[in-house]
Amino acid sequence: MKARRDRVPVVVAGGARRVFATSRPRQKPRAAGLVLFGANFGATYLKQFRPHRAGGGADYWFFSTVDAYSSRMDREWNDAVDEITRRWAAGGGSTRAFTAYGRAA
Repeated sequence: MKARRDRVPVVVAGGARRVFATSRPRQKPRAAGLVLFGANFGATYLKQFRPHRAGGGADYWFFSTVDAYSSRMDREWNDAVDEITRRWAAGGGSTRAFTAYGRAA
């Protein structure tokens, strides 16, 4: 999982990067997205994952966590943009004093 540089906050999870299965060292590396999919939605045959949850949007942690924190993320993002706009309008165009959460350091 990583943050992607963009005009708005973006989080990328999974992807095509190959990762090794630690439970089976001789097995070929699998795409990180497949491992994330199994961890989030479960699996039918693989013991290392919880049981598969059928149905649209029935996940264990990833999307439900994003939904639970979406209002907070929106609020903090908008507060940071408002603060940058306020400082810029006041003539202090530097944004170096901001932390990753948008608050002044």
